[in-house]
Amino acid sequence: MVFKFKEPIVDKGLCWLMLAMVFTIYFVLIGTFFSYGVWLPRVMEEFNCNQEQAAWVASIATGLLVLLALPSDLACHYFGVFNMSICGSLLCGIGMIISSYLQNIYHLYLSFGVLMGIGSSLLYTPTLVMMGRWFHKYQALSTTIVMVGAPSGSLVFNIITEKIMQNFKLRSVMVVYGICLMCITLVCSFGYMPFSPTFIEKRSNIENKEEAKGQDSLEIGSGFEFRASLLKNEAYWLYNVSRFFSVLAHYVPMFHLIKYAMTMGISSSTASIMLAVWSGSNFIGRLGFGIFASKYRSKVPITYQIVLFMTSLVCAAAFFAETAWSLFLYCFIYGVCEGAIVGIASILTIDLTCLRDLGAAWGIQQTINGIPTIAGPVLIGAMNDANLFRPNFMFIFTGGTFLVSTVFMHLARTIHNRRNKISKEEEHQSQIE
Repeated sequence: MVFKFKEPIVDKGLCWLMLAMVFTIYFVLIGTFFSYGVWLPRVMEEFNCNQEQAAWVASIATGLLVLLALPSDLACHYFGVFNMSICGSLLCGIGMIISSYLQNIYHLYLSFGVLMGIGSSLLYTPTLVMMGRWFHKYQALSTTIVMVGAPSGSLVFNIITEKIMQNFKLRSVMVVYGICLMCITLVCSFGYMPFSPTFIEKRSNIENKEEAKGQDSLEIGSGFEFRASLLKNEAYWLYNVSRFFSVLAHYVPMFHLIKYAMTMGISSSTASIMLAVWSGSNFIGRLGFGIFASKYRSKVPITYQIVLFMTSLVCAAAFFAETAWSLFLYCFIYGVCEGAIVGIASILTIDLTCLRDLGAAWGIQQTINGIPTIAGPVLIGAMNDANLFRPNFMFIFTGGTFLVSTVFMHLARTIHNRRNKISKEEEHQSQIE
């Protein structure tokens, strides 16, 4: 006999338990990737490879995490979020453990990169969609809580991982890390169990009822509805282009800052504290701007655009940083700005689309982001290995891409505001008539 839960109620009870589990998944999973800057020099030494080759390891994993978002979304829809999250936990743990026994850096691409990437996508993809579906009144609050899990994990893992790797070999750390990662995410996956149709007495569809006959819609297998209205949403697609360029820069400092600081004569332990500072300020940015977004929802698009522009200026200014303290200052300001960008981005996706389109919109957006996630760190690593530019060129690169992102966000916001204005005018006109 299968144990049955009572049907969950939006914004109440088991929804908050699920929120705690999702936060923990973010804390462990994204915190691991955000602290890869600590791993990179050790991977280069242990596997006798250059900076570009070492960057590929985590770039493949983080790239697949978002690149496979749409397939993972479909898998979760067809097989259930609970089942896919269990599979993701096992793949992540097994991928890390296998990595400890390999001798060739290219084999690491398959274990750490591909296996962990697929597993991470199955764990990561449904999180914000579940928040959007099961939280209405507290939607902005729940999203903010989940978002701060990533910098919180990064803050902890950057410091702890550096200390552990100073006393233990990389391969030993991989084994223990893999076991812990698998066990923690496996337990957290059970937070989805009460929301699985298999384990509830009666399943209600919280989405809107099927729209009137005649509305154009397409089906992408397994009952996953892809509405044609999303294809016609110009603001959403321009926003995706903006996200493409911001993500291209996003992981570059996290992967290469420690190596860059070490070339300046700064110790690895001090450099790891820089990433910890980034993580702490990133937490402040996500939490602060998340609270701001919940109170001033209409100001989210313009706030996002302003923060993008400020981030481009901060990155460009870091090109002239020549001391450890100037890099610490850069990490703090960049962390706040980047935290605001990531914290607001998920809320902005909801605002530019609608709840019914959220699953498809989120899956498509994350899949598009997979390409720049892989390309950014690898491109900078290749440039550094080839000595094409000075190592601090990465700050010009990130500043420039954030500036391009700002331009496309301005276009998206303009179209979105125009569409809202027309809708209000039509609504006002219908009331008069």
